[in-house]
Formats: sequence, C-alpha cells, structure tokens
Amino acid sequence: MPLDRISLMLRYAGFALLSIAINWLMQFCMLRTVPGAGAIYVALIAGTGAGFGAKYLLDRNYIFYHTSSGAAQEIWVMALYLGTSVLMTGLYLTSQGLVYYKYGECALYYVTGTLVLIFGYTTKFILDGYFVFKPTLRSGASGAPI
Repeated sequence: MPLDRISLMLRYAGFALLSIAINWLMQFCMLRTVPGAGAIYVALIAGTGAGFGAKYLLDRNYIFYHTSSGAAQEIWVMALYLGTSVLMTGLYLTSQGLVYYKYGECALYYVTGTLVLIFGYTTKFILDGYFVFKPTLRSGASGAPI
C-alpha cells in the first residue's frame, strides 16, 4: 500500500542508509578475506554491487511498488536504475575529489559529502520516479510520476 510523502521519504532515506551499510560491510569483509594489493578493487566492486542490488530491490518493491511484465522489461528498468545511480555517484565522487584536492581532509570535506549525498539521493528519487519506475496507464495508475 502506498505511503504518504513524508513516510515514503523516510523509508527511502532508511533504505539508502541500509544500502550504504551493506556496501561498507561487504567491503570490510572483502578486505579481510581477499589477499594482495588487488583486494581493494574486489572490495569496491563487491560492496558497490551488494549495495546497489539491495537498494534496487528495496526501491523497486517498497518505494515505487514496481512489477515488470517480463524479463526484458526488468532488465531495462534495472539498466535505467543503474544509469541514475552512476550519474549520482559520479556527482558525489567528483565533488568529493575536488574538495579533497583543494582543501584536504577537513570539516568542509565531510559537510560537502553530506550535502551532495542528500542532494544526490533526493535527485535520484525524483529521477527514478519519473524515468525508471514510471507508472503505466495499463496498470491502472494515474500516469502521474511519484
């Protein structure tokens, strides 16, 4: 059953935090089990994949209540979701890299990161509602975005 806007945003924020925690936990585990210098790459890929997968399933099922008509549509929706994820991650990494390069690790680095994450997740929520999990008239939805 769809939630009111505030409850939906709180649920979305909770899912974002959960996916971040899953990402960090997977990275932590990989860094302790994979030997060698390449462990960081395995950790980053595994953590990102686990966090992405969890967030996709949670958003799909408990935020946007999406059901696909088949495998082809599910793959398309997942690809679009990945696209918005890559876009927002690129914004985050670029801003953090620029701040770190200019000022180093300081309070501004963490403040900027927090603000960009808030902006990024809010923007991703809007983009996903309009372009990824858009309601269809066939499903009886009004056709209006989330």
